[in-house]
Amino acid sequence: MTKLSEIAIKATTGQKYKFAAFAINAKCREMPGVYIMTHREEDLHGEAVHRFLSVGQTDNLSQWRDSLSDIQCHESYHANCVGVLYEPDYQTRRRIVQEIRESFEMPCS
Repeated sequence: MTKLSEIAIKATTGQKYKFAAFAINAKCREMPGVYIMTHREEDLHGEAVHRFLSVGQTDNLSQWRDSLSDIQCHESYHANCVGVLYEPDYQTRRRIVQEIRESFEMPCS
């Protein structure tokens, strides 16, 4: 699994999170964590720009696709990247997902 980059996210609470960005077809580890689906493009300077589509959490990131609620929405926005943040604690994962949902408009949530 080759990491493309990192996605730095700052929630409106001020909390910062760093997600490892991978191509959408990458196989993630069997670990609990938070995932964020994006459409990734490069700007004129070659920097990655992400449009956040949805965010969720799971006990097993290797099966994050099973947690997606609207695959057609993701396809319509050309989802091509998944960001993962390994987090073992369920309550912490839920809090992170809630903070990110409240901080960004996501069309596929």
